[in-house]
Amino acid sequence: GTLRRSCKALMWTLLLIFALLYAAAIAMTDAAVGKCRRRDEFARDQFVCDRFGSLFTSWLTLYEALFGGLDWGHLMDELLKLDPIYPVLFMAFISFGLIVLLNIIIAVCVGVEDETRRQEEERGDPYALDRTARFEAHAQDRLEKVFDKFDMDESGDIGIDEWLYHLEREDIVAEFAHLQIDISDPYGLFELLDTRKTRVLERDNFVLGCMRLKGSANATTLAKLQVKLEHLVDDLYGFFQVAPRSSDGLKVEPTKKGPVMSEGRHKTVGQKMRRSLATQMDSHVASYPELGHPSRSIPDTSLRALTLFELRGIRTEIRDRCSRDWKNLVTGDPLEPEDVDLYAFNFYHLSPRTSVTHCLLSGLDVRPVAIGLSILQRRPPNDRWNSPLAEGIVVEAGNDGTLKVQLRRGKFVSKDLVPGAVVEINGEDFGELAKISAPDSVSFKEIISMTGTKPDWYCCHSWGDSVLNFIACCEEHARLRCLCERTSSYWVCAYANRQHDLEDEISKDDITNTSFFRAMQRAKGVLLFLGLQAKPFERMWCTFEIFKAITSGDGDHQDAKRPGKKNKPLSLDIVTAFRQNNEVHVNLMAEERLPREPLRAKMIREKSFPHHLLVQGMTRNLEDGKCYSDLDKQNIEKFMANGGGPEQLADACKKANQRLHAHFALLSWPFAIENNLVLDFDGDPNNSTVLSLIGMLKEDATRHTLSFSLAHSVGVTSHDIKQVACGLPENLKHLELSFEGCIQVDNSGLQALAEKLPSSITKLHLNLMGCVEISNAGIAWLAWRLSSMSNLEDVRLVCCMCPHLSEGCFVR
Repeated sequence: GTLRRSCKALMWTLLLIFALLYAAAIAMTDAAVGKCRRRDEFARDQFVCDRFGSLFTSWLTLYEALFGGLDWGHLMDELLKLDPIYPVLFMAFISFGLIVLLNIIIAVCVGVEDETRRQEEERGDPYALDRTARFEAHAQDRLEKVFDKFDMDESGDIGIDEWLYHLEREDIVAEFAHLQIDISDPYGLFELLDTRKTRVLERDNFVLGCMRLKGSANATTLAKLQVKLEHLVDDLYGFFQVAPRSSDGLKVEPTKKGPVMSEGRHKTVGQKMRRSLATQMDSHVASYPELGHPSRSIPDTSLRALTLFELRGIRTEIRDRCSRDWKNLVTGDPLEPEDVDLYAFNFYHLSPRTSVTHCLLSGLDVRPVAIGLSILQRRPPNDRWNSPLAEGIVVEAGNDGTLKVQLRRGKFVSKDLVPGAVVEINGEDFGELAKISAPDSVSFKEIISMTGTKPDWYCCHSWGDSVLNFIACCEEHARLRCLCERTSSYWVCAYANRQHDLEDEISKDDITNTSFFRAMQRAKGVLLFLGLQAKPFERMWCTFEIFKAITSGDGDHQDAKRPGKKNKPLSLDIVTAFRQNNEVHVNLMAEERLPREPLRAKMIREKSFPHHLLVQGMTRNLEDGKCYSDLDKQNIEKFMANGGGPEQLADACKKANQRLHAHFALLSWPFAIENNLVLDFDGDPNNSTVLSLIGMLKEDATRHTLSFSLAHSVGVTSHDIKQVACGLPENLKHLELSFEGCIQVDNSGLQALAEKLPSSITKLHLNLMGCVEISNAGIAWLAWRLSSMSNLEDVRLVCCMCPHLSEGCFVR
């Protein structure tokens, strides 16, 4: 392609040169021929006649004059002997040829080159892309190394103190100069790179931000303007949130705010745009791709997890159908989509849809029943719910009292499960049901998919909480966990189990054969969804799931499918959601740091978790959950006791409760320090129970690993470090503590920590970077204690930016 375009340009250039030479040669030959024919003038003008006597010699002479083969000044002297018009014509030819024609040729060549390069870039020329990729990769590698120089404590992030400290180094300044990044305003550049507003720079933010800014100072200026514009949009967004439209136009009303615990996590414009886009997609995309003829296509219940796309389809379904005639099952009031819980969704949509064709009812009074009559099952007289158990239409009636019914709402139940629930047909009492079956029933997952989906996360939740809030929590959890939106999956019992065939889904003999246990065995972790009332702590099945997550990996409970081997450890993430100003706010707490999340961002995220839910997590006991079936409760308790008796059950529940309370205590500690609640987290003077975080963490005798951070907490003092030290469990083996940037921590806090370190520790990582009050005396106390710990194998101490230390930035 390049050669073809070049040849084409060359042909047009040669044609232009030939035309110019040909026209000038005709004019010069016509002027010279008349003189050369006269012999008396031929001898006197022999040079002119030799050069311009014929068309060919004229063309050749002009060609030589144009391209340097002949001195055109000498030709001008000879042409002055002719008429004055011809020297002027010759000068015009030379001027046009040298100034215009040659520039046109150069422009054509440059244009061919530019067009060739552009087309190569468009079609992805491997050589051009390879050159660009090598350049970008080289710049990215250099930035990765620069980040490692900043992040000397290997925490995965750069705080403002580290940023200012290292920008004074000559090698760092040289690296930024090489990339042509302006560092004259370090605070402004830090704010520019901190796109997530966590006040720390993560590796990806630093590298990608610097790649965007490299090249010139103008790029930095434009980026600053972009950030300021985003802040302005944020302010406008907040204004319109509190300025709802009314019939009279815009009216600003003050918002009622509840007790604010701490600074919430700043939401960027991008996050809000993504949420808005998701809402718009919900309104335009089909709720979910229902199959034409649902069948029992996924026999393994543990493979019936739902993807985020399928969960969003449920949200669309609720928004579309709720506005018609859905009512609160208890009060009978109209339901808003945000108030729909799983009980209502199951009654109005899930149960009728999964019955597929019909239900068979037997055991009723033998009477003639006409086809097409309405049938309903009322709740027992003492039931507080306002809705019936089920509604349907009779499609076929047998002589023995058996009815074939098309289910429209709810689910028919036998008298063994709900005594006193009578069936009425056209207003007449037909007694109680003895048996119900739905031979074609399927799970909700099998309605929308024919292939199984392995669960990434197992969801532990209550049916009494908002479905839309639950789906929002799953979306935010997937985003914070950096899960792929197309493949991330969540196992939810309501959508995975066949609601009309629960006896086959839930084994009555062994808890390890239930769909719940098998799904948790496949999942990577358990996502505990706590509504405002923390109802999962009141349900025995939920407390079983929490128990399984808390004790996973312990030697006391082994894998039932692989005797002699431990269950794999399960992560336990705790999430909640509440609505404010028509927007869902999701809070997530996880003991470990999330992917690509700096310690500072983790602390900011978790400080906004509702205080009363943390109190619930520290006061509830797992064995206190309620269960509708006594047999189910017995099987769950048998699993908790690992097959033992009451003593083993009490011991196992005690250890699990200690682990659960310590889990919540660790998550609550940063907030407790800010509000002086470490010694009594409840903070209620009327409550005689004292919730000491120190005591709860200390009592967790089964804990062997502890990773804890108070990094960049300006209010943390040595007294707070002493409290942390007093709470360290005695059987710890791996301990990682970070007090980076705690400027009020001094030698007394370090001494107290050294004295309380458990002797069982084999691995210790301690980050004291930026603790400006630490001196050699404190490090000496720590070194003395470490020397007496015989089990210690791995020690890492980071103490950069501590001006009172005499030598060394960090010690391994």
